[in-house]
Amino acid sequence: MDREMTIRLPVANRTKNPPAWAIGDQTDHQVWYYVNEHGEPWVARCEGDKLLISGLDVSWEELELSVEQVRAERERLGLLVAASQLAAVHPKLAQIMAESASTRSFSPHTCPLGMIVLDPGEQLWVLSVLNAALPCMELAREL
Repeated sequence: MDREMTIRLPVANRTKNPPAWAIGDQTDHQVWYYVNEHGEPWVARCEGDKLLISGLDVSWEELELSVEQVRAERERLGLLVAASQLAAVHPKLAQIMAESASTRSFSPHTCPLGMIVLDPGEQLWVLSVLNAALPCMELAREL
């Protein structure tokens, strides 16, 4: 049975379009897609030991993350998501966790997504992408 998964993405403006890797037939790749509450799509794709992420919210800027960056981002975003979930029950502990996520040795080099303001839904989506992509990236690196 032939299957083709094609993604159509809107343009940010007349000069910047979605990256070429995000458009067209995606059947041979792991691809994740998300639309935030403002209707801005995000797309991520695993290519070997690299994770590519882009979105309308960032004018289709292409971010390429290595295995080490995915691990660091997973830790940072995991702390932020846990802190937001904990805020209703234990605000002080949530504040400590959020501060820990921002004061650790996470630099723009190790955590390039830290330079982007992500809403809670985007944080959850990115964290799920990182969790799903990391095993495949590590396997690709070993081969």
